[in-house]
Amino acid sequence: MLESVVGPISDHDIKNIWTKAANTWRLPYWDWALPQKDTKQYGVPAILDKREVQVVNPDGSAFSLDNPLYRFVNTLDNEKIAMGDKKMGEFAVDFTAFPDFDRSIGTSRCSDPNSAAWVDGEQNNAKIQRVLKNPEWYKPKEPEDSQPLTGSIAHNLWRLFSKDYSATYEHFASTKWQQVTKATDSLSLEYLHNNIHGWTGAGPEVDNLDGHMAHVPVAAFDPIFWLHHCNIDRIFAIWQFLNTDKWFDARLDGDPPPEAALQPFHKDTDNHPHSSDDIRCCKSLGYLYPELVDTNVKKLRLEMYSKYGLEATEELKSLATEGDHSDYLVNIKYDRLALGGNPFYIRLFLGPKNEAGSFAERPYLLGSVYSFSSAAEMCLNCMDQQEQRVYSRAQIPISLQLTQLAKSATDPGMATLEPKAVEAFLKDNLWWDVKPLRGVDISAQDTSAALLHVVVEKGTPRYGWSSNETDGVIPHFHQNSYSPLYEVTAGKLAGATEQQAS
Repeated sequence: MLESVVGPISDHDIKNIWTKAANTWRLPYWDWALPQKDTKQYGVPAILDKREVQVVNPDGSAFSLDNPLYRFVNTLDNEKIAMGDKKMGEFAVDFTAFPDFDRSIGTSRCSDPNSAAWVDGEQNNAKIQRVLKNPEWYKPKEPEDSQPLTGSIAHNLWRLFSKDYSATYEHFASTKWQQVTKATDSLSLEYLHNNIHGWTGAGPEVDNLDGHMAHVPVAAFDPIFWLHHCNIDRIFAIWQFLNTDKWFDARLDGDPPPEAALQPFHKDTDNHPHSSDDIRCCKSLGYLYPELVDTNVKKLRLEMYSKYGLEATEELKSLATEGDHSDYLVNIKYDRLALGGNPFYIRLFLGPKNEAGSFAERPYLLGSVYSFSSAAEMCLNCMDQQEQRVYSRAQIPISLQLTQLAKSATDPGMATLEPKAVEAFLKDNLWWDVKPLRGVDISAQDTSAALLHVVVEKGTPRYGWSSNETDGVIPHFHQNSYSPLYEVTAGKLAGATEQQAS
């Protein structure tokens, strides 16, 4: 930037202004959990939805050009060319499982791979907006009667920021399965990261739409990838500030130590690689996020609660008695490489089934887990994990969904979310399936316990700081209060049983 843009400027005063701007520029982040500042709505930032942008020259003149944040367009020698064209040589995309990406010239979001728009790149940003504003699983069965429940994705993020929700750094950071010490440990930053990839690329409905963000080998071609990952870095930095004592504190056998080289990322021109320890503090790398300026742990946690937890917490407390309510979690253990490594959704449904095992009416989609994975042969790390049978974990909190359903419930117990009524309801109505992208539903016979293991947990949040903090405004989750509801999952395919626990 300094060489190509600022270098040719001859006016000394103007050059100083542009030099300062270049030296202080940092990659922007996309906070997908909140309404965007420029549109005041959930979804992508306005700049990502514009086909063209105006660029101002140092002399004040302006010109229009194709917006590089709208989509990436592959070119070679100034010619638009398919990403898999042989002319690309060693850089040609060769995506055997999804060859539509080989013939794409531009990146797409939630597009039909069979449409004419796919090749040039189609951006269905309106669909992404609907997903983030009012996900399908937070609506009653009749959308026209629903009220948007905003803050649902944000509340999952707040859970990660709340005090000690994650027992260790490893539980917070990764979906990699390890012995879960608390029910809350199955929620991770990587799980939230993966879902955003799925929703942004293909949408959550598994309706044959697709996009680059949904697939590991081609995700980084989409410009939104970089804004998403910058936000992941921001969340990570905030969590680190709130949890300074947690860092590689539960490594499994074979996991690299924090001083291990992070190839191929080099920190100097002599090709010395970064390590995790090197990049633990973003401030040492020359940048800092706004929330981390002039703050402390208590102040920062309050800010995160106000941003991401308050609205949903008030919703949850609306049916609580004496300040407490039951919190329901669905924890899932799964083999992300079971389907040849290709991505898939695990979906939770509520709805009665008939004697034939089919839904008697359109089910209510509670939530989903996106397995953001790749065919093992395209990823050395994936091949190692496949050989070692490394499993993954995820968590779908369902208390907000149950609170919404309670508002229209005719059963007195469900209307007040009385625990026994909720457990009986979940026993009769909670189901799950596995659906590959652009694939057929996997039948119950194919969804074996080797792929999936589902357990439902119930606990009680507490309102107010823990014993060493004094300001009683922020709730935290009482991790030791959770216990499995085996009667909900027993007898269902891949459902947890009390016998397995013993």
